Amino acid sequence: LSLYLVIFIFSFLVNFYYSNLGVEPMDTFVLFNGGYKVLNGLIPFKDYWLVTGPLMDYFNAIFFKILDVSWTSYTIHSSLVNSLIAIFIFVLFTSLGLDKIVSLIYTLMFSLLMYPSVGVPFVDHHSTIFVLSSFILFIIGIKKGQTKYYFFIPIFLTIGFLCKQTPATYGILGLFVLFLIY
Repeated sequence: LSLYLVIFIFSFLVNFYYSNLGVEPMDTFVLFNGGYKVLNGLIPFKDYWLVTGPLMDYFNAIFFKILDVSWTSYTIHSSLVNSLIAIFIFVLFTSLGLDKIVSLIYTLMFSLLMYPSVGVPFVDHHSTIFVLSSFILFIIGIKKGQTKYYFFIPIFLTIGFLCKQTPATYGILGLFVLFLIY
């Protein structure tokens, strides 16, 4: 069994479990409703107001379109993202030369902390994941001495910014300083 498959399944299932333990009405349903509104043709800022970026509503609408409007499809969204960032973290650890078993343990611990704290799609977490992915690409690019990894950094930062501006702006500033240094 591939370590990537182990990471994917573990990260997915642990988040899926925690996403079904309860709800926080002020936070949990905002993006659910936003995805439902976009699915029904409403446009953020034109037809309804948002206090964050509009991209999460569109992400949820895509999941609702593919999997139908349900709590399960909503939690599959966050569980899938938890799995993908965990795999990305594993790639970082192994590219830094850490032993595969050590990398696996660190990755599984990371996946316990990343998305299961809220369980469901959340703007702060998505934005942080895209910013973190940008830092990972930067580190791998420096480590391997290949600038091809830098191509995706502005894309990830833009996606993160369109999810929520606060963590993404900090990441943009941090990466700007690192680019000046390196």
